[in-house]
Amino acid sequence: MASHIFVVVPVSLVFFVPFLLETNTRLGFIANMCIGLALLAVGVWVLRRLIH
Repeated sequence: MASHIFVVVPVSLVFFVPFLLETNTRLGFIANMCIGLALLAVGVWVLRRLIH
């Protein structure tokens, strides 16, 4: 289980990328959260494709 955490945590951090870029994009919280969720979904999809 611990080895899986080292794989999943970096993928889940992609959710916060839009919030880090907020000063450049100025999209607002809701838009950044939607983009972050979309990036997280793509990251999980890629991770599942790589593992299986």
